Amino acid sequence: MKLIIRFSGLLLYARRGNRLHALAPVSPMHPHVSVLYVERGTPDWPAGTAPQSGLAGQVMLDGRRLAFEGPTPQNSGDPKVPNLSTLTGSSVRPVLLEKEPFESGNDAADVAYLAARVTAVNGMRCGERSGATFFFDADGDGVLDPTPVALANEVFWSVMMPTGDLTVETLPLRTGVQGERMTITPAGGEVWVTVYHVPQDELPGNPPKQHQPGEVIHHFDALYDLLKNPNKRVLPEFDQEVASGDLNPCGWVDPAPPAPPAVKAGAPVPGADPVTCVGGGG
Repeated sequence: MKLIIRFSGLLLYARRGNRLHALAPVSPMHPHVSVLYVERGTPDWPAGTAPQSGLAGQVMLDGRRLAFEGPTPQNSGDPKVPNLSTLTGSSVRPVLLEKEPFESGNDAADVAYLAARVTAVNGMRCGERSGATFFFDADGDGVLDPTPVALANEVFWSVMMPTGDLTVETLPLRTGVQGERMTITPAGGEVWVTVYHVPQDELPGNPPKQHQPGEVIHHFDALYDLLKNPNKRVLPEFDQEVASGDLNPCGWVDPAPPAPPAVKAGAPVPGADPVTCVGGGG
């Protein structure tokens, strides 16, 4: 069974060997929500239970970790996003990459920066998509480069899972949070899910936001908190909206979006904002 994951929003991608960790930072000045949407396949909660924090086809990820592990290693490659560890000379906080991070004891201060984590084991890169270009410090000298670059707001990853239904089981990152378990029956031998880490009003079904050239992308600053003592924190500036990247990574076809009354015919597809929520690597 083939699992295709679309990561969308403000995420730090850290690949270590056969593991890709998508780290969602806490952003107190710009609150974000972490949630998994089932895009293809039939979700089913265990008999006699109801989702603690999600809807029929959704699993809330805030304060939780989730892993998908395929049985066979694949040639994964790295997501094509700017590596903030290289740019700042600072590595990702080690505890955030451990098998079972939890906000307690000596680890509490570091895990407090982590809103959620999704890990894909033995998967492979499918591609990235960007909805805008930015002025960004691509060479790490602390100064924005004059040539705009595309920064990915969506990363696609696939994992070959065992045949049969897919179990989605979240585990808590901190006290007071409950894990959840849901089963997804594949459609045509595939399950598609989207992992969002975006402000509540950027989830699908909300109208798109308007942005002005030169706008500073303040959300990006939260990604630096996932690094250990970064020596510089340069924020991208918005240039213009222009789509680029892979149209159908892993064969992905975007689901038809809901059309709220506020969205006029011909308006951009509502959902994760391609300007305010872009990804980085570490």
